[in-house]
Amino acid sequence: LLMSCARAPKTQAPDIVAVNAGNFSAEVLRQPGVTVVLFQNMEAWQSQDMHQRVSWLAATYRGRLRFCAFAWDMAADPAPYRLEILPTLVMYRDGYEVDRMRGLPDDARGMAALNDDLELWIMRTGLKLTQDPAFQAAFSYRFKNGARLVPENDL
Repeated sequence: LLMSCARAPKTQAPDIVAVNAGNFSAEVLRQPGVTVVLFQNMEAWQSQDMHQRVSWLAATYRGRLRFCAFAWDMAADPAPYRLEILPTLVMYRDGYEVDRMRGLPDDARGMAALNDDLELWIMRTGLKLTQDPAFQAAFSYRFKNGARLVPENDL
């Protein structure tokens, strides 16, 4: 009975490398290619949600990108990593930051589209697949007043 109540230890998905302040430079900044780092605090549901999504991406793009997770201590200084909110995804190419995504969408529609948005971000920014004929993307910009802007390409 006692074993059934015990909390299972938190383990890292095999496709995600655990990083911290001590090994960040070696595991992220000195790695060739593209590395995506998830800064998270697994006590918050937002970080748990994003971790599941990143685990899916890591399995899907295994061997094409590196994925890392940084378990953030809320008492640590966020300035060296320019963190404003958790979770934050930061994409590095050859050790240099190229893009970042902060937090989660604040509405149900945004949350529903988040997997597609993350995958598009990985394909476009990380893998630069925009020149691939199989790559297709439809962009739609939403404004707070309900208006929508849908750019079109008439080529």
